Amino acid sequence: MKNARKFYLTYKDRIDETVFNLFAVEKSETVFSFFEEKPPFIVSWSHYLQLMRIENEDERSFYEIESAKSGWSVRTLQRQYNSSLYERLALS
Repeated sequence: MKNARKFYLTYKDRIDETVFNLFAVEKSETVFSFFEEKPPFIVSWSHYLQLMRIENEDERSFYEIESAKSGWSVRTLQRQYNSSLYERLALS
């Protein structure tokens, strides 16, 4: 429950109640049709458990995008974060 609350507080700008209200009204539509353009969450829950620990929003977003784009496992995400990849790239 603690992780779900933290997830909501961290990503509440992406969680839109309107989508759920629309789905309840438009039952003939599938949930996926609401996300045809861009899904709001692009990596696994395990990834988000790691990402939520990152305070800096830009840094968190960087690691989320790189995880999805490069197909990083959670261990690879942890390793890249622990090696300060974001900071090293920002400096160069």
